[in-house]
Amino acid sequence: MSQSMLPPEPVDDLLGDFFKSQMPKPWPAAPRTAEPSGLVIRRPAASNRARYTLAASVAILLGTCWYFSNGSHRADRGKPSSPSAPGILDQGTAKTPPEFKKPKEPMLD
Repeated sequence: MSQSMLPPEPVDDLLGDFFKSQMPKPWPAAPRTAEPSGLVIRRPAASNRARYTLAASVAILLGTCWYFSNGSHRADRGKPSSPSAPGILDQGTAKTPPEFKKPKEPMLD
């Protein structure tokens, strides 16, 4: 990726100088925090119910995606199983319905 160098804008320089002048010169030290206590906080033992729920929801999500992407159908579903069974286009005998045909325009003489 190439970047074109644009000349600096005077407004950018003015704003940069202003905000740099507003920063404290000697940066203040970080605030001290309380000393850590010797107590250890123990969490209650987590059950595996949440993990099983997550695993089940992911399995359902993947299963429905696979099902709707025609993963459960045969690969040769367009081929008729017997010579008398209709195929997808039925040997190319499809015709335009009469409702969609344009009426012929009258000839003007």
